[in-house]
Amino acid sequence: MVATTLKRFAAVLLVLFLLPASASAHTNEQIAETNGFTATLPLFGTSLTVAVSLDDVGNLSSVSVTPTGTYTATRSGPHDVRLTSADGQSAVVLRAKGDKLGVRAKVPTLADLLGSGTWTGDVFGTGETTSVPYTIGDDGSGNPTITIGSVVVPSGVETEVKPTQTKTSDEGVKISARVVFRFDGVTKWLTITVAVKTGDEPSAQLKIELKAKDRQRLESNLADLVGSRTWSGHLCDGTPVSVAYEVTSDGRVVFTSATGAPATTKTTGHGFVVRFTDTKVKVAVKLQERDGVWRLSVKGSTGKCGKHEGPTPTVNS
Repeated sequence: MVATTLKRFAAVLLVLFLLPASASAHTNEQIAETNGFTATLPLFGTSLTVAVSLDDVGNLSSVSVTPTGTYTATRSGPHDVRLTSADGQSAVVLRAKGDKLGVRAKVPTLADLLGSGTWTGDVFGTGETTSVPYTIGDDGSGNPTITIGSVVVPSGVETEVKPTQTKTSDEGVKISARVVFRFDGVTKWLTITVAVKTGDEPSAQLKIELKAKDRQRLESNLADLVGSRTWSGHLCDGTPVSVAYEVTSDGRVVFTSATGAPATTKTTGHGFVVRFTDTKVKVAVKLQERDGVWRLSVKGSTGKCGKHEGPTPTVNS
């Protein structure tokens, strides 16, 4: 069994290119700007490396898994790719949908997940890489443990490692470790979860997922917020759009212009809302003061383009 398992995962080099399907985007702009991630997974006593790339609107554009082996893409589309082993006992799933981007690996037992791995990605789309090392262990009674190593982030990015959370049930145990990233008023979360299922059909699952909504909130004195600013996004067909606005010295936020596509503007009590015509893409900007602290809130809405399976991808393995 061990030899078969090692052979199964001994070197999978699979590069999967998904044909353009931007009309089916479901992915939030904050996820799309990462352009994907690379993760090493400690499977069956060795490392499996998964690299995912996204297009501008957040569709999966390429997936590669190394080293080579015997995997088959049993499900594929612009938001979801499933790779299954020859015996059907193990699977790796890549997903980019909504405000989530992640990888999930399912194996027979916790012992098949023990070891160390690393998740790396350009979390805020700045061209600089963030690295999160982790180790999966066994507490001695068959329950999983997760240890987060030294997180490396670009200058200016705030990092917080949350306490590990454990949930138990009649079906098994689940443990999660979360790393929070904050930069320029935007918050993103990377969650690493190991779930062990007991009973007649035992299994173990490793899931690594980045989550981020298209939200920015800056709190400061008014002088630090004053000036010209821009929100950027994409329509479902991949067209880049942007909204320019200005925070004034007298405490107002003023719409300046919208580019990329026709748009309508609505003034609100503390700001404005811009919606791009005949789409669900919009942005709401507000500026408010409370107890001497000014808050600039920017809430974007992108990727709500409807469900579409997309073309069948080309798989090279």
